[in-house]
Amino acid sequence: MSRRVELPPAALTALTELSAVTNDEFDQLPEDPIRQQLRTARDLATSLNGLPALPSISRQGTPAPLEQHPRSQQLQQRVQNLTNEREALAEERDALTEERDALLTEGQGLEARYRAIETDQERNRATIVTLNTALSNTNTALATATAALANAVGPAPPAGERPPKGESIPQPQEFDGSQDQLRPFIAKLRTKFLGDAHKFVDVQHRLAYAVGFLKGKLTNKSFHLLMKETLI
Repeated sequence: MSRRVELPPAALTALTELSAVTNDEFDQLPEDPIRQQLRTARDLATSLNGLPALPSISRQGTPAPLEQHPRSQQLQQRVQNLTNEREALAEERDALTEERDALLTEGQGLEARYRAIETDQERNRATIVTLNTALSNTNTALATATAALANAVGPAPPAGERPPKGESIPQPQEFDGSQDQLRPFIAKLRTKFLGDAHKFVDVQHRLAYAVGFLKGKLTNKSFHLLMKETLI
């Protein structure tokens, strides 16, 4: 003899909600045995909702209360547990999706920064090459001009040689590039240029004369100072 029990409204609502879950929604959940259990419960709920309604069965004129049937209580609890598990999995899925989107955004930002750094490095390398080329060309041009001036005038008299007859201002000593001797060397050159001005016909002559006494290596600052003082 079969027995039929009547589910309370809350259980019927839970069964209806569970049977409405689609396969696509299940596929979005993580791979887990619980997902298959939820799918099985959904199919069971769908089958139960599809059963035709039957008249209530009563004993001695009183309807049998559903809450007192152990099987009904077990089924209701099972449905509630599956519903709770589904909601928990949905929340976990949403959290993982949010974390994934945040990581993707961070990755895109890092990639953009990396490309910007690469662009800056390429630009800096190109600037360094350009500056090195310009510096090399400047040094070459300076060496060529110095050699041309020295050849045009000829070598300076040896240091310490007695001035020729009629020369009133002595020659300066050779300059070896020492910074502490730069100012005295320039002062002696200016004295020579002023005292024997008639012997230096133009600026080129004075510069060539000064270059003839350079035996050391000048820094750029020293060279520019020497050029400025001897061209006066």
